[in-house]
Amino acid sequence: MIESMKTALTTWNTTTPERRKLQHVYLALAAIVVLLAGLVSLINPTLGHNSLIIAGIAFGAFLTNAIVWNLLSALVLVKLPGKPKRK
Repeated sequence: MIESMKTALTTWNTTTPERRKLQHVYLALAAIVVLLAGLVSLINPTLGHNSLIIAGIAFGAFLTNAIVWNLLSALVLVKLPGKPKRK
């Protein structure tokens, strides 16, 4: 199982562009923080609610990044000579 996870992560790392990796990290961070906030709120509701703010910030960063990259792709990268290089 560990080997299959290593190969999946290696494939993801080599085939996914950096912009999409960043989006995946934002969503994963938001999901993990929401799960942890749920567990923490069983013990301390105030701390659980406060940690949901962190998840909201991560989700807001995801949305902002998605909007900015789409606007950049639609308005700026189309007008550049040649195709943009994929890193």
